[in-house]
Amino acid sequence: MNNRVVIIYLGDFFYDARAINMCISLLKKDYSVSVISTDRKIHPKLQIQSVDFHCIRLVNQNYKKYFEFYKEVNSVLQKHVFDIIIAGDIYSLASGVKYKNKKLIYDCREIYTHLASHEKKPLLRFFMSLYERFFLKYVDEVIVTAKTDLDYLQHKYFKYKNCSWSIIYNYPSLFSKIIPVNIRQKFKIPINNVLIVYQGVLQEGRGIKQLLVLSSLVPSITAVIIGGEESQKPYVDLSKKLNINNKTVFIKKRPYYDLINYTASCDVGWAVIKKQGMSNLYALPNKLFEYALAGLPVVGANLPNIKNIIDKYNLGVIVDEKNTEQQIKAINFLLKNKKQKKYYQNTVNKHFTWKTQEQKFIQIINE
Repeated sequence: MNNRVVIIYLGDFFYDARAINMCISLLKKDYSVSVISTDRKIHPKLQIQSVDFHCIRLVNQNYKKYFEFYKEVNSVLQKHVFDIIIAGDIYSLASGVKYKNKKLIYDCREIYTHLASHEKKPLLRFFMSLYERFFLKYVDEVIVTAKTDLDYLQHKYFKYKNCSWSIIYNYPSLFSKIIPVNIRQKFKIPINNVLIVYQGVLQEGRGIKQLLVLSSLVPSITAVIIGGEESQKPYVDLSKKLNINNKTVFIKKRPYYDLINYTASCDVGWAVIKKQGMSNLYALPNKLFEYALAGLPVVGANLPNIKNIIDKYNLGVIVDEKNTEQQIKAINFLLKNKKQKKYYQNTVNKHFTWKTQEQKFIQIINE
């Protein structure tokens, strides 16, 4: 049996639910697992000491970091032989192809040629499409995170008979008992204020600005933003401009195993993603399920995959991304008709945990 697997990911492994879940599933089946990513430090609490970590420290920014990442990944891969390479994003694909041994899996967790950040960059989108199209010729398996993504990519790349296609949903895992961090006490937030949390990458199109605007209009709303320190500044500046810096909480990004302890101390989860780029349009973000796993109802965007889950399982309320009045009504409705935390947690535990995906993932590895 093939037993040497490497996961390559342009990002910090310990903050990425999907990469962590894959890694732990592989360890359970006695695979030898290596990880190449841009970690700043190794977090021992995950109990994955047997993993061989190769931590790349990127010096360059902007487009130069992608070339630096490619070069550094190659320097690791040329010293080792792996039976299976999992390219955890489009940026890892070229290295995966270059050092492919027995099997190459492309974890296409976004529609990378239609990212929201690239919507007004047609030339960049064109080159990314050429890049993806070229390297797909050498891929054995493509895994995506939603059926909408699968349908689009299979149609776009219908000529690629070398690829098998599968959906592995980006569902969360709970690694230990939830112990909520008392955010109200820690940041001296009035007891009657409603804590609305956004967690994840801090970038345009994720609804963070709209949450801050909402907080400026409703005195009882405190916005809790959990994400990268390096990308906080525009939102910190906006909170000051809106005169709400005293009721906006910025928390630096937390390792995945610890994140839920912060989320669980809030009242409502925020997933009001803009309809900006096809990747956003078809988004099925893991934060949707992580909020519910923490016991929170969700205010979600009127996007097909988000709406389908929230409506079908009664996990919150769908709103228009630009309609502030509707968003305020949604929050009031959720607070007045508040379900027990157990309802949301039990729903996720029944339908939306990584356990439901693990067997299929391992089957893909074994094929």
